[in-house]
Amino acid sequence: MSTSQQIQKTILDVIYIDDPDTIDWSNGYLKRLQSATSTLYNASFNKVMLRPNEEAARCHICAYMACQKLQEKNIPDLQFFMDNIPLEPKKIRHLLDIFKQQLYQMSPVKGIQWSPSPKKKSRRNSPLKNNDRFTATDPKELREQLFGTPSKRKDQSKENLLPPSAPMFADSLPDEPPSGSAPTPRRKLAFEEDDSDDEQTKEPSKRRRTTGKVTGLKNKTNGESIFGGKNSSIEEKIVDDSDSDDNYNPTNENSNDVTNDSDVDAELDADDNVDDPKNESDKKEGLNTASQKRAQLSKTQRMGAVKFNKTHSAIDKANLLTRRYAKPTLDEVIQVCNQFELPRAIALHVIDSFLMNANYLMCPWQFVCGLVMNCVYVVFHERRLKDPRVDHLIMEKMMHLMHCPGAEEVVECIKIVKESLTGEKWFRDMQINNNYFDGQGYEEVIIGKLGSMLQKKNYLVTDDQYAVWRRRIEQDLSMRQT
Repeated sequence: MSTSQQIQKTILDVIYIDDPDTIDWSNGYLKRLQSATSTLYNASFNKVMLRPNEEAARCHICAYMACQKLQEKNIPDLQFFMDNIPLEPKKIRHLLDIFKQQLYQMSPVKGIQWSPSPKKKSRRNSPLKNNDRFTATDPKELREQLFGTPSKRKDQSKENLLPPSAPMFADSLPDEPPSGSAPTPRRKLAFEEDDSDDEQTKEPSKRRRTTGKVTGLKNKTNGESIFGGKNSSIEEKIVDDSDSDDNYNPTNENSNDVTNDSDVDAELDADDNVDDPKNESDKKEGLNTASQKRAQLSKTQRMGAVKFNKTHSAIDKANLLTRRYAKPTLDEVIQVCNQFELPRAIALHVIDSFLMNANYLMCPWQFVCGLVMNCVYVVFHERRLKDPRVDHLIMEKMMHLMHCPGAEEVVECIKIVKESLTGEKWFRDMQINNNYFDGQGYEEVIIGKLGSMLQKKNYLVTDDQYAVWRRRIEQDLSMRQT
């Protein structure tokens, strides 16, 4: 069935006709009804989206809307019904509202003339044929409004303007203002303004920044000491934009916040050079402030706080040990090794082990934590035996690096990774070189080297445990082969 036949069938379903056999679709209101329905039907495909069960009623709704419009314009006694539309009446009314809202606003049906017009409007005529302009404003007047100044527009005489009937491309249209008046500066276009902004940004812009410099000298204006806190000498400096907040470095901020001992001594020497008796109280306050700064400096040195770059991903506030599929980079692994001062050869073995196993792990940070901690315990074995506080400091540093609240997670990582490191050759060589032996399991080690098959009771496992262990080993081997 073609589209025209489908439209005719839907129109017959909507309107009431006594004798359908005598219908003439080429004349009368049925022709206009068919044309309007076809227009609405074609326009609705781009405007209204329907569900699959509602798509069968699209043409019926368009025919119903065309009947409503025809009844409103020409035939008040036209009878049409929605009984034959294949939808529920409630849904039909809802879809009618949607179709009217979408189609009547920006649809070609909006300009349909239901009565024959004696003269058709020619919309495709060019403006040049009728000696018209493309714009409603005269070209020269429009140019003056765009590129001229307000004072220039007031002084401009009306004699120089073209008459409204002049064509747009007239030869007498001047490209420049009259010679008697000063030339009007041309307004910069959008792309020219962007180019000028780019040229300005290429040059390092200088701006003045005022920095308060605290010294122990006497203020010349009020005669009061600047170190006391009432007045301060302001020194103007020219700072490049390269040192601005865009290139923020937290290490510079930390170095500026913490005062060195040499700066404090320089301030004290400046205080000693002042001979005015009026500044004795100010010098005492300066000494107290200097002693407080020294105390704060020594306190920060005793704490041994670890400073990190804020741009580094390891400073993320989330717990790294609980992050899944967050593979650390080689820079982060090297940074963790450097924080614990591991030797170069051991750090290379740590990186090799990480690269071999990182792709098979759900939480790679746990493997890095356990790997580094096991190596640290072996490398600093002698220092741990001499000072029990070393273990506490190592654990606190690792907790700070991993951002974990408790030590239980770190201990669990150490236990898990130690099982995989026990059979590694480089790990055994590291234990031998650092004289690492805790005395536990001495008999088991000797018996294993002698080839004895004897086992203790705690080594015995059930069949279920053995099956689970074997399944995990086979799964791990299959993943490594792929």
